[in-house]
Amino acid sequence: LLRENTEMNFDHILLIGYGAPAKADEVMPFLRSRIEGRGVPEERLKALAGHYELIGGGSPYNDQVSDFRERLARELCAAGIDVPVFTGMKNWHPFLGDLLPEIRQKGFRQGLAIPLTPYLSASSGAGYKENLESLLLKAGIRDLHYQWIEGWYEQELFVEAEAEEVSHALQSISPAERAGTPVLFSFHSLPVHRSAADPVSLYEKEVQAASALVAKRLGHEKWSVVYQSRPL
Repeated sequence: LLRENTEMNFDHILLIGYGAPAKADEVMPFLRSRIEGRGVPEERLKALAGHYELIGGGSPYNDQVSDFRERLARELCAAGIDVPVFTGMKNWHPFLGDLLPEIRQKGFRQGLAIPLTPYLSASSGAGYKENLESLLLKAGIRDLHYQWIEGWYEQELFVEAEAEEVSHALQSISPAERAGTPVLFSFHSLPVHRSAADPVSLYEKEVQAASALVAKRLGHEKWSVVYQSRPL
């Protein structure tokens, strides 16, 4: 994917994630930072914090991203692409705003930015590009530039990986019931009150297309797209 989408003229890779609280005592500070100025009641925050309690008190997101970064660095090295891989989060530690001056201080100038969502519309919805550009401007960094790789939900290897995970789950169901078992592809919701020209307006089409590709690869006809959340 890197070779297909770039001219390989970069000296580092920057993975940009959403960020999440890793342990229980980070949950409320994280939630408060996300809703600052929106007037969300404290009771609502406590209810949201309870969701983290159900999964052990914190989110596995940051650890999973760290593991991915290490694996990606190893794969790149094995492929002869010897560049460092950095990870910065938009909404929690390690904050992207803290990382960018460090990247510049180390002498890097041309980076490849990869938002950690396969959906172009979701990347736009999270405002990753806008956030990166704003942080560079705020820090007065004018000699650090990025190419972007976005929207790989139709890439064959991504579809294959998704299908493999679903297939493992289906194996736990008896063969007689497997074909009739519904598969739900669950996604976070995004606001819909945007113009048709906004990339976020394509989110529903992208997740439908990606899910259809996975279902087709599995040969599974009974499936649906569902949404598991709503914006704060």
